[in-house]
Amino acid sequence: MTEEKEIKNCPHCGQEVFAKAIKCKHCKQFINGDPGLVQEQEALAYEEGKGFFASLFDLSMTEMITPKIIRVIFIIGLLGLLVSAVFGLVTAIMSGEVVAIILALIAVVVGFFVAVILLRIYLEIVVVFFRIYDELRYLNKR
Repeated sequence: MTEEKEIKNCPHCGQEVFAKAIKCKHCKQFINGDPGLVQEQEALAYEEGKGFFASLFDLSMTEMITPKIIRVIFIIGLLGLLVSAVFGLVTAIMSGEVVAIILALIAVVVGFFVAVILLRIYLEIVVVFFRIYDELRYLNKR
């Protein structure tokens, strides 16, 4: 059973969008006809659009910087895990025992992937908290 979606044209660019859409997916403009709501949404979008350095030196602490640098944190974490894995392999190789090298290779590979999964889960939880904060802040402003 398929539902027919209501379609309308964006008042800004004329492209087709869903009737319930708040923002046009083509031109990124707000569609809602309520001027007060549109102004609130545009103000919130402007606040969220602050650059890295503006957020870094935001003395009011209202602009969060962590969501802007979460990818960098993930890459640094991956590099740290990679260095640890290489260090573990080098240590096993320096021992000179074949069994130790094979066991270290297995342990390093499994440990590396488990650590990457845990790092990713942790950072995703952090991002979820920031998204919850953003949604609550948006709802509070309405």
